[in-house]
Amino acid sequence: MKLRFLALLIILFLDYQFVTAQTVINFDSLLTANQNYVKEDSIKLKMLLKVSELYMDRKAILGVEYSDKAISLAQKLKKNTQLADAYYFKAFNYIALSRYSEALETLEKGLAHNLQVNDNHGIGKMYYSIAETNRRKSNVKKAQEYFNLSLSYFQKEPESSDLAMLYNSLGNLNINTTNYPKSVTFFQKAIVINERLKNLRSLSFNLNNLGLVYTYLGEYQKALDNIKRAVAISEKLGNVRYVAMQMDNEGFVYYKLKEYEKATEYLERAFNINKEIGNKSSIAINCNNLGLVNKGTKDYPKALEYFQKALQVSEEIGDKNSIAKANFNIGSVIYEIPNSDESTHKNRFENAIEILTKNIKFAEEIKAFDIVQSSWEEISKIHEKTGEFGKAFESYKKYIDLKETILGNKASSQVTEMEAQFNFEKKETALLYEQKIIKEQLEKQQLVSIQQNQQLKLKEQNLQLFQKEKDLQHLAFLKERAEKQEKEQALVLAEKDRLLKASELVKLGDEKSLQEQILAKKNALIALLIASFAGFCLFIFAFYLWQRQKTLRRQKANSENFTRQLLENIEVERQRIAGDLHDSVNHELLSLKNSQDSKNVNHKIDEIINEIRGISRNLHPVMFEKIGLEASIEQLVERVQLQNNFMISTEIDYKNSLNQADELQVYRILQEAISNIIKYANAHAGKVKIEDLPNKIFIEILDNGKGFEVKEKLRNGDAFGLYNIIERSKIMGGEAKIISSEKGTKITIDIPKKS
Repeated sequence: MKLRFLALLIILFLDYQFVTAQTVINFDSLLTANQNYVKEDSIKLKMLLKVSELYMDRKAILGVEYSDKAISLAQKLKKNTQLADAYYFKAFNYIALSRYSEALETLEKGLAHNLQVNDNHGIGKMYYSIAETNRRKSNVKKAQEYFNLSLSYFQKEPESSDLAMLYNSLGNLNINTTNYPKSVTFFQKAIVINERLKNLRSLSFNLNNLGLVYTYLGEYQKALDNIKRAVAISEKLGNVRYVAMQMDNEGFVYYKLKEYEKATEYLERAFNINKEIGNKSSIAINCNNLGLVNKGTKDYPKALEYFQKALQVSEEIGDKNSIAKANFNIGSVIYEIPNSDESTHKNRFENAIEILTKNIKFAEEIKAFDIVQSSWEEISKIHEKTGEFGKAFESYKKYIDLKETILGNKASSQVTEMEAQFNFEKKETALLYEQKIIKEQLEKQQLVSIQQNQQLKLKEQNLQLFQKEKDLQHLAFLKERAEKQEKEQALVLAEKDRLLKASELVKLGDEKSLQEQILAKKNALIALLIASFAGFCLFIFAFYLWQRQKTLRRQKANSENFTRQLLENIEVERQRIAGDLHDSVNHELLSLKNSQDSKNVNHKIDEIINEIRGISRNLHPVMFEKIGLEASIEQLVERVQLQNNFMISTEIDYKNSLNQADELQVYRILQEAISNIIKYANAHAGKVKIEDLPNKIFIEILDNGKGFEVKEKLRNGDAFGLYNIIERSKIMGGEAKIISSEKGTKITIDIPKKS
């Protein structure tokens, strides 16, 4: 009893919702009630129908399942009206999944049922649904035919939600035929009815579509006002599918305004919602629009990535229009991505033309002539970029011819629409006249609508005239360039031909005299060539010897200078050692000799030992053989930092790859380099880096001193320290490089490892 009471409450709630059309149903509660209510009666049927309807905007594939359950139960209970509703909801769930063929099959079944039971209202709804499905399949002619059939049923109730729904679809149909002013009129009529009926769900849809039309007309502020109002209503109703669709359109408007950051924000929000609810047809639209935004910011690789994603999703759901649109976008962006290899530079243009040409055939098959038209325009642009003006002219001519054809077909279809609309408006006026309470308000709305329609038509006509004039001017420009290019090529060929003939005549005239001169000059030429070659070889040899002698003299001078400085430095070192022994050790020993204090003697002995150790350490690092290269360098750096106001950092990664003799050479190089930095560089800091690589030892010594001119220093012959570093590097089979500037000095040494 409790369960039945709960179900009855939900049904009463649903019935009230149908009347007010503005209450948000707790969908989870409805699902729970439906699951728990197992009895197969009219209550269960109503719940199944409502669940299938609500799943349209959430997860349409489940909506199809619940529609099938409703069809089965309605047939069992012999509920004709509910059976028609079940077919209707199932079809629209298929439409939400872009499965249009299955939607049409379902609607044919529903129409047959309504004709059988003579349900006029149901027949009108089925005609409308078949028309709407054909419109989404881009079958405009068939859609118009079925809309006219449904119109004859819906016009009997000028204030019904069905008529508002029909107005909305007629507005969309006129978007398909690019009759935007007419679309505005139909959407405004639908909005008036839905506002009066407080049908918020449909009102949101109407506002969104009106905003889309204003976007195509370039009225971007009006577009944003209507779409933002639509989003607010959809969010209030919790209709996530509509929110995603409307946010996508809002992002598209910002793209048209070139506000790319805002466009990306809204498009990504729409994409995330569609991904969550599994709405693949809308995901394809999101990806195409995100691609356009990235194309606008010239991020062509990212744009291509989004267009390819749109193509993949469109192919998954079999939406041919979306496939054609994605392929067009891919072709229009792929040639903008430059090749890294200049030899393949032209391939991207050829690739783009190939994609667009294939897409033209595909678009023609599905009668997507707007995409065919845009593709020819894009191909013309590519030929123009590659300088092929003849091909650009032919492609642009096809674009204009197709544009004229589409406009002609549009005019023809508009005549048919106007005839149907005239008959409808006659009846509509008579019915509206009878409703005196709302007559004045409707007349005002109609006057505003007519005025807006006239303004929009005038604007569209001006735009068409301007675009036509622009197209013809561009076509004339391409024709002129193509003709000019053709004339230039003809002139080049004619000039080549003239020069060739003149050359042949001169050749024939001079051939005899040349033959006579050739024999006389041949021997002289050969002799001259031999003499010239011999002289050239002699000059090269002499130049080589001169350079060789110069190099040897320089090397000898450098070697002599290095030897002289080495001997001088050895003598200086001996003097320093003698001085250290005389001034410090000798003095301390005399002091010790005269001392009577045993404690003082021990202290003096310690000082003498330290002095001797210091002198010895300067001569040779005595612990080098025991502690190794890395520890010796660390001691050297620590000692230098203690004795001088100078900071040296180390970065040593050494694995004992050198023999002990080479390690000592490395130590001496570092000792010399650090000594030079302290004496001459006027630096605040330095760095020593040793890196043990697979094939070599890499050494780097850096300082932030004042620097010097390396070549000049080496040329002057007073750079013993630098020669010391270079020669020691050569001894190990390595090479030292010295780079210096006002920012400091860098010494790098590469020492190859011995196998």
